[in-house]
Amino acid sequence: MIYADKISFNQNDKHTLKTIVQIHLITEEPEKWKLEDEVINGWFKKETIYRWLKNKGDSGFKIEVSTKPKTPLLEPVKDGTTLYVRSQKDETKDDNLLLLKAYYEQ
Repeated sequence: MIYADKISFNQNDKHTLKTIVQIHLITEEPEKWKLEDEVINGWFKKETIYRWLKNKGDSGFKIEVSTKPKTPLLEPVKDGTTLYVRSQKDETKDDNLLLLKAYYEQ
């Protein structure tokens, strides 16, 4: 399984799903999880993850948000021309993706 465990924002941006710049992905089996000949382990633009989920989701490609005890799945979302991802809805007030440790772009 692939997990999202960190998110990044530009300095001074409000922390919203649409302003996430990159998402850090980890996997227990990096040699197994590759897309476009790229090992899925590291930081990836949210738009890239959107495309992966949109294009490969029907074939079983899934990413879980690394929050305990639940690990909701990420899903692709398009708002006008803005491509982003969010976690599937649950009882949390804020999206689970926004609960991950946040970093700032250099």
